[in-house]
Amino acid sequence: MNINETYKQLKEVYNSIKELEKELNSKDEEITKLKEEKKMLLAQLTRLQNSGGSNGGTVEEPVETVTVISNNKIVNGTNENSNNIEYAEDYKLNKGIVKYTHSDGNSFFTWDLTETLQSGTAYKLLLDISNIGGNARFRLFANNDGALTQLIGNTTYNNGTNTLNFTPEVNVSKLSLSTSSASTSFDFDNAILLLENEDIEYEEVPSEGGSETPVEEGVFAFPSAYGAGADAVGGRGGIVVHITNRNDSGEGSLRSALVDYQDKDRTIVSDVSGVIELQSDIVLSSPEQGGTATGKITFAGQTAPLGGLTITGGKIRMFGVDDVIWRYTKFRETTATDGCLSNTDGNNVIFDHLSASHTPDICFALTSNSEISDNKTIQHCLMGQSKNALIVGDTTPSSSTDYYEQCSILRNAYYNISHRIPLKGGARIRVDAINNIAHNWSARLIRMDGYAYELNHIGNYYQGGYNTTNVLKHCSYLSSTGSPKIYNEDNYMDPAETTSEYSTDESVVWTEYQNNFVDLPSSYFTNERNTIRGRAIEILKSSELKSVVLADVGCNKYLDDNGQVQSYIDTYDTSFINGINTDDNETRSTVLSEIETLSNSRPNDFYVSNPHIPEAYLIRRGITGNSTIHNQVQSSGYTLLEEYINQVDA
Repeated sequence: MNINETYKQLKEVYNSIKELEKELNSKDEEITKLKEEKKMLLAQLTRLQNSGGSNGGTVEEPVETVTVISNNKIVNGTNENSNNIEYAEDYKLNKGIVKYTHSDGNSFFTWDLTETLQSGTAYKLLLDISNIGGNARFRLFANNDGALTQLIGNTTYNNGTNTLNFTPEVNVSKLSLSTSSASTSFDFDNAILLLENEDIEYEEVPSEGGSETPVEEGVFAFPSAYGAGADAVGGRGGIVVHITNRNDSGEGSLRSALVDYQDKDRTIVSDVSGVIELQSDIVLSSPEQGGTATGKITFAGQTAPLGGLTITGGKIRMFGVDDVIWRYTKFRETTATDGCLSNTDGNNVIFDHLSASHTPDICFALTSNSEISDNKTIQHCLMGQSKNALIVGDTTPSSSTDYYEQCSILRNAYYNISHRIPLKGGARIRVDAINNIAHNWSARLIRMDGYAYELNHIGNYYQGGYNTTNVLKHCSYLSSTGSPKIYNEDNYMDPAETTSEYSTDESVVWTEYQNNFVDLPSSYFTNERNTIRGRAIEILKSSELKSVVLADVGCNKYLDDNGQVQSYIDTYDTSFINGINTDDNETRSTVLSEIETLSNSRPNDFYVSNPHIPEAYLIRRGITGNSTIHNQVQSSGYTLLEEYINQVDA
């Protein structure tokens, strides 16, 4: 057997392993056998490479051994030895993957090149980036005995393979990556250095001493999480806190679950349903914001019994709290509470299947203020009978032009909301507003700030109503920091609210904010889609939204006393959905004096062998419970507790 045949077999084995590792645990024995074969073939390949191949013939080297810089061990023109990598304390090496978390000041990661890069020659550096928290923003320098020459200025990169093109004006003996952005963390590996006109195909070969356990792919915040916030981790693997009563405070209360454990990663489940009337706002602040909230949060409202959780009397406000997953909760305001749920300066946040109504201000807000935050999604939420819908982006932007944040507004519904529909976007946001449906706005719809933002405005549905008397639609301040990029595609606009020109040019409904009815400059619009942020959702036609989006919006599911998924939509959400669907003629009213809902508690025998997962669920799956099994990672990549609460995603 020659080296090429051995390599071919090795590659086939790798591909087989990848396929089998996606299947159930029943394949473990077969995987083990293949891994043993892989080790044998790797050893044989090494012997053949060292001997120059067999049969005395010409040997075609595998691509991987020539051009791949795998796991930051540079092969092509640079050094394989990880001792020739220098890095600051903000960087941690973990089985070949570099994990970066910003602390203070500039931090450098340096590759020591064995072959000098030539001045005037075009190169490209490929970096596989993952698990971004905040912004993956950095610069690239030529580093010659500590003398730095910038090759690429401060640029923000996305999860996935990123190409850094540069042509040095000096010869380069080392490459240094420099990060300085606050609230930043990300991982990277597979640094590949090529000439600009070179292309390669490669497979990642595990580094010596690396884990045989593959990193799980496709483990999002939950299976149906999409957009920029889809990678939020939440409280996965942390403690579990139970809401056991509807009190404003004290042990077992909502406030206690959020505040008393704020320094711990936690999943919050509810053993009661009904109305929780807050006597004051609940506020969580990170150490950077003057508080002690360092724990990540999964708020699993779907775990409440029939009726679900309804919060009133105050709002929940988070400042600088990262990795938050908040699902299946209702917010109904019976007082003049100026909002429902917000997170300012928090990275990796997703709001899913929430219902909000009767607030005299904003339903939901995901913003930046004292620092730039990133990666946020609001999806499948239902808002009704309120003044404002959503605000996202930087509310107090600096004069800097080298930052932005990413946000996704996906498949939400709006009934009798005055304005900020689907959103109000702050500063240099990169935002996707996709497949949202609205009925009966009054003041305006979208409002954007005067910065070089990017907006994908795709497949939305705008239906006028009783209060839709103002001809204003979408507005933007004029930008002094470069032209925005507004991409419009298939957005239905009520014919009564526009002109025949709209069918061929959707820009006709965009005007200058506070300079009403003056068209935005044509340079603000692009005919090419901006990059879709995060995990891409299937884009529906606007004509499909009434049948698809309205069928799955708001707090509409719960887990019953047998641990199974059931549907329940309260009277308010039912009326909002019907109003949109039938194009009703009701007026907007933010007044709600009393909340009608159901109140229930879990039976005493709901939890038996495990304190957090119902026994009926474990029995149905044939699992023998114990006190710690809820945090055991399953073949899906989720913990068993997550698989239980994620049944709503089926």
